[in-house]
Amino acid sequence: MNTDWGCLTARGIKHLSWERGLIAVFLTTVWAGSLAYHGFRGDVQSDLAIGRWILAHHQVPHRNLWMTAAWHHSFSDTEWLYGVMVALLYRTGGRLAIYGFGVTVIAGLSVGLAGWIVRISPVWRWPVTVVMAFLLSPAITPRPVLLTFLGWWAVVEAIRRYRANGQRTWLWIVAALTVVWTQIHMTVVLVPIALAWEMLAGMPERRRALAGPLGLAIVGTVARVGGVGSAAGFLGHVLTPLILTHIIEWMPPDPRTWRGVFVFGWLFGVWSSVWPVLRRQHDWVSQGWLIGGTGAALFAQRFVPYMAIGTLMLLMTHVPPSRSGARGWRTGMLVALTTPVLGLMALTIRQSGVFRPAWPASALTFLQKHHATNIVSRSGDTLTGAGLIPWVNGQIQLVSDAPWLPLWLDTIQGTVEPAQFVARADPTSRWIVWPLDRAPGLPVRMPSSWRMVWRGDIRWNGGFQKIPSAIWERVAPDACLQCNRHGLAVCSGCRVSSVSHLHATGWDTLYPIPVPSSTPCGFPMNTADGHSYSEVLHSTHGSHP
Repeated sequence: MNTDWGCLTARGIKHLSWERGLIAVFLTTVWAGSLAYHGFRGDVQSDLAIGRWILAHHQVPHRNLWMTAAWHHSFSDTEWLYGVMVALLYRTGGRLAIYGFGVTVIAGLSVGLAGWIVRISPVWRWPVTVVMAFLLSPAITPRPVLLTFLGWWAVVEAIRRYRANGQRTWLWIVAALTVVWTQIHMTVVLVPIALAWEMLAGMPERRRALAGPLGLAIVGTVARVGGVGSAAGFLGHVLTPLILTHIIEWMPPDPRTWRGVFVFGWLFGVWSSVWPVLRRQHDWVSQGWLIGGTGAALFAQRFVPYMAIGTLMLLMTHVPPSRSGARGWRTGMLVALTTPVLGLMALTIRQSGVFRPAWPASALTFLQKHHATNIVSRSGDTLTGAGLIPWVNGQIQLVSDAPWLPLWLDTIQGTVEPAQFVARADPTSRWIVWPLDRAPGLPVRMPSSWRMVWRGDIRWNGGFQKIPSAIWERVAPDACLQCNRHGLAVCSGCRVSSVSHLHATGWDTLYPIPVPSSTPCGFPMNTADGHSYSEVLHSTHGSHP
């Protein structure tokens, strides 16, 4: 260990305790600010909606009914337990309770990391602290990944203690926690992977000692609601569509691309200081950790926090504390601290696509020219930034009690036509901005009361995907999609829309809506796979929702 606490005087121990506290306070303050800056945007709203549904029905859906990326997959929602947690917190103290819980988790992580940082050379403790604060800040959000950062620190700490003195207690604890972790977030797969590498790459006695914790971790990882088949579907989803999304995170116009410059500097610092030491010590296990962490970070930015936590442990245990022995570390840290500034300056001068707006200027100019307001759109952040007023958008507050909220969830999932949502929720809305396909292979259908006035590519889903889209303007009172050929006005069937869905899922319990027993027009409300709502949801309302 870089700092032998047993050889320190009482004054030295007190000094390290104070410095550890200051580092923990600094990290907690920075990350609490990141948590507040993120606010209630994005997935936390869906997590809260899922948790409220589960609390209302006392059962966990075996099909994903909310998340767009995994609509109706056969595995249970990968974050359902976190949804229940935030729903209980929201019931207790609203958003403040959820934020307070997040700050508590951040404080625990900060204390744990500070305990590692104070064991590094005194010259580099605060530079390392600043680097860790920058690397993790973009990922500090009120989402289940926040809990996994603390869990991953516990896994790495358990492995460190086992390496130091053969203690397996922590290994058994973190292996047992996978039963809970697997209901919170998909990163639970990192636990058996880490234990397997420690076992397979180590000495024979290590293999025997780690076999038990590894077996327990594997069992805990697959012990998902819905059984082994659910776990298989879950892993299949992780290894296919999500991989494509992660790779895109390194590409413009994702604003997170700038962090890649910082990550490269951090990796340079770690490699230039740790790798030569590992080579001289023939520590193949730690070399594998370093290579694996580097590869994961280069593959997807979402692995950067886990890479940073793991490599920090290697720094603590392998970097020489003396200045003369840390030339590579000194050079690497200077690179890590200066490359973000230089990279951002270069990107700004070149006017890189990293800062390109998600929507084309022609679409925004058209809406501004017509003074468009109350715009119904799948995503409205760009509209707000351009001075336009979205009536409802993909970032709508899912914690609200709007009576049309269940129907909106169906609409953004692609199972309800945007025109039908407008007819049901706000017949006075004049503008709709939507992809040409409401779901893969299902083009949007608009009645004659709506006219396409603009067509082009819009970057949806945080700028990741460029999708052919259009702007429609209302040119006449709404006409029923089913009855339009008869020249009728909006029929009551379209106004009540997804009746069976609202009743079968229980959304009418959470958000009461007057629901008649039938739809006069008989318009078929189908899911993306062609089955009617009554077929799908009545079959899932029992033991397998």
